[in-house]
Amino acid sequence: MGEGRSVELTERALAELRPDEALVFDWHRVAICCAAAGEVSLRRTTAREIERTSKFVALSDSVPLY
Repeated sequence: MGEGRSVELTERALAELRPDEALVFDWHRVAICCAAAGEVSLRRTTAREIERTSKFVALSDSVPLY
């Protein structure tokens, strides 16, 4: 992520993740004409999905966040 941006997870959020799960920030394009137009969402996924594709980038060394 760019400088000045950060993601903080509460202890409860981390506790809710199963050992084989991670959090993923997805950017969804909502307009073809404007590259900057988009919506961000946060979703839970499995480690298996992350390993299956190269589209995920680790955002943290200490928590499973992509």
